[in-house]
Amino acid sequence: CPHLALISQIAESFDYYINEDGTPDFIVDKVDQVTFGLAALNLYEFFGDNKYKNTADVLYEFIRKLALENENEIIEYRENQSAYLVDTLGLVCPFLLRYGDLFNDKYASGLAERQINYYVRNGIDNDTFLPYHSINKTLNIKLGPTNWGRGLGWYALAVASAKTHIQIEDDVNSKLDGFIKQIAI
Repeated sequence: CPHLALISQIAESFDYYINEDGTPDFIVDKVDQVTFGLAALNLYEFFGDNKYKNTADVLYEFIRKLALENENEIIEYRENQSAYLVDTLGLVCPFLLRYGDLFNDKYASGLAERQINYYVRNGIDNDTFLPYHSINKTLNIKLGPTNWGRGLGWYALAVASAKTHIQIEDDVNSKLDGFIKQIAI
């Protein structure tokens, strides 16, 4: 493989942050860290080494726990916030969908689908299809701007993953397609 040297260097850098068994050598306590799981899944697919699956498993269990702490299983960006942030979609959904596909874990895929469906139904501008910065947890009210660049990027990552990994209900799918057309302008 022509990329073996590069992927081996990436693995070496990645391994610096995990123990021999693959458990992270840091405390997993933020959704921001879940993107580390995507790298673990890529390395697992390439090398087939279970230590990378173990890394992904730890991050998956962290996300499951966060989801199960909320009645509607919507994952909070930070514990006890008053709003759900759009960032969370891009941080967790690509990982959950990939994990679900690789390990045939229907809960992982379903959890990602619930995050996306909730946000699209409650946090999207119906005219522009752009995501609001956040959604008030109690009232489901859209908060903040729809032109927040970082939020658009995180949302785009979630949309791309959703469009390639799960069956999306028609009302949600039309809004995702509207977003794709909007950003292509």
